[in-house]
Amino acid sequence: MKADSMTDSRSPSLDIVVANYNNGHYLTDLVNSVLNQTSHSWELYIIDDCSTDNSKEIILQLAQNHKIHPIFNSKNVGVCATFHRGIAAGTSQHIGLMGADDTLPPNAVERMLSFFSNRPRTVMVYSQCTACDINMRPLHRWPATEKLNSKEHITNQLHKIFNFICFSRTAYDKTPGLDQTLRRAMDHDLTLKLWEQGDIDFLEEELYNYRCHEKGISQGQSGLIAAQYSLLAQIKSTARPSKTPMPNQLKRQKLHLYHTRSCRINYSCESVPLVIHALKSLLFINSIGNLKESLVALRKLIFS
Repeated sequence: MKADSMTDSRSPSLDIVVANYNNGHYLTDLVNSVLNQTSHSWELYIIDDCSTDNSKEIILQLAQNHKIHPIFNSKNVGVCATFHRGIAAGTSQHIGLMGADDTLPPNAVERMLSFFSNRPRTVMVYSQCTACDINMRPLHRWPATEKLNSKEHITNQLHKIFNFICFSRTAYDKTPGLDQTLRRAMDHDLTLKLWEQGDIDFLEEELYNYRCHEKGISQGQSGLIAAQYSLLAQIKSTARPSKTPMPNQLKRQKLHLYHTRSCRINYSCESVPLVIHALKSLLFINSIGNLKESLVALRKLIFS
């Protein structure tokens, strides 16, 4: 049974999950930054998505430490499905996500766990971040990262949320989990799902070192594709329910929302016509409200 972050009697701990693809030459920096944490309440999961460089050899060498857990995909499935596998492998009360080419400052784990312990309603925390050059020399604070405005809907503020992203396993387990069909914008998909479970808070400390280079998944030319995936990950504005539905009912409601979200753009980033997404959403209708929402989306599609 997985740990409950609100009732577990053990000391708070953090599973750090890394999805790697051909970033073998950066992994030693990442691992050393985790090993040098002021808190030892962490486990590190490195999931390799069938890299074609020497990542496997490097990971196996680094994994001689018992707190580092290597996992190797049998086929390339993309970053979202790879992170999903790493999250499922852990058991800690909290989860932190890292890019394979990034590092953590020494106090990152300690500060995150302390922040969670003082805020029982918080389900996700993101920190300020330091932008670094390719050699991890600090450049500046990440300019867009800031606290959310409670008066504005979260879908208009996703750009404010950046690394270090950590969240409660209990809250995550109440969602359908990461959408493994997404190849990018995983953080936006995750944020929207966790937002439905509780509070998302900002820790205004630089607790993440982000390596800036053209091969980054959301940088350079990849940024254009990432932006499309971000739109695909967004859901329509909905109020949190005042009463918690039964688990099966809740699951169907969420599935409907997640399938209708792609009606916000003309074509998905997989080049699948939008009408296909809209029609698929009809399969998850379980109320008159769901039917009305889907018909409105189809109407906008036909007459736009």
